[in-house]
Amino acid sequence: MAVRQSGILAKPDSCGPVVTHLYDLVSLALGVGGEAREMAQSRGLRAARRSAVLRFIKNRSGDPETSAITAAAALGVTPRYVHSLLEEPGLSFAHHVLERRLENTAAMLRDAERPNIRIAEIALAAGFNDLSYFNHAFRRHDEATPSEMRDAARRGEAAETVHGSVQ
Repeated sequence: MAVRQSGILAKPDSCGPVVTHLYDLVSLALGVGGEAREMAQSRGLRAARRSAVLRFIKNRSGDPETSAITAAAALGVTPRYVHSLLEEPGLSFAHHVLERRLENTAAMLRDAERPNIRIAEIALAAGFNDLSYFNHAFRRHDEATPSEMRDAARRGEAAETVHGSVQ
């Protein structure tokens, strides 16, 4: 029901993987064995757990204590397994958390309803507890300082044009 309501099956490039994923999960629930079980576990179960880890990061990125250990505890798996789930896409747990925090920070900086909230407060709300690290990571990620992004948003410019070049 949730899959149908999400509209993901209406996208041609998503339909096949979703159907395969559901097929694998049903196969595992029914207790298939042998090669079919191995295939379903490598595709379906790992994909579902990877999605759960990414959802955990999305929901908890603002908590400075968010880590592979807290994710593992919440999901009932080991921290090593959490790391292994993210190895296939090629990005670490810490990278996913950092990306989410930077996305959240950028969104708050562009939010017209938060014009007077200090950048340090925004960084802390996004889960950063080291402002020097935040500023360095933000600049590397967005090719602009947080102040430059906020000023561009106030002027109504897109983030990509902060330094005068559209990417």
